[in-house]
Amino acid sequence: MKSSEDKGNHSDGIQLGYTSSKDGPAQNQKPPEDASKTGTQIDIKRKNPYADMTTGRKVKEAGKDFTYLGISVAAIGVLGYMLYYIGFELFGGDSVNSIYTKATKRCSNDPEVQVALGQPIRAFGEETRRGRRRHVSHLVFHQDGKEHMRMTFHIQGSDKRADVNLEMVKDDSGHYVYRYLFLQMKEFPYRTIILEDNR
Repeated sequence: MKSSEDKGNHSDGIQLGYTSSKDGPAQNQKPPEDASKTGTQIDIKRKNPYADMTTGRKVKEAGKDFTYLGISVAAIGVLGYMLYYIGFELFGGDSVNSIYTKATKRCSNDPEVQVALGQPIRAFGEETRRGRRRHVSHLVFHQDGKEHMRMTFHIQGSDKRADVNLEMVKDDSGHYVYRYLFLQMKEFPYRTIILEDNR
């Protein structure tokens, strides 16, 4: 039978080995490792697409790449030409739209036309039966070795309307100049207002 002294020593041993959770982590708990050491470093290397190919295959693939590049360059060239052509037709000095705009301003700024038609004055192209406005009627032709353009459109003021007729011819420098420009009144008193006549 064990004595009370042995029991006391045994209980003391238990108390010495016990660690309260309130006093912090246990003595045998390992400190957390540095976060930088726990991460996994990934080394990404770009693989050469031609690395596993034979010489013949490399030449074939390079030829395909060159073909695609040529097609792309050609497409860009065609698109650039189309944009240039459209821009020239709309805003070029000798384009149909440019000549129409200049002739409209020439008529609208003329004092005699302003009195005859009334202000404000607006211009428009041919009309359909339903009253829809279409593009300006024009004709390009060659005569005596020079390029000519004839154009007809309509202008309307607050009082009356008139038809505008013009013809232009390219001079030695390659620019259009007026051969004639006149208005024909469509309402009484019917008369013709001549703005340019170089025939």
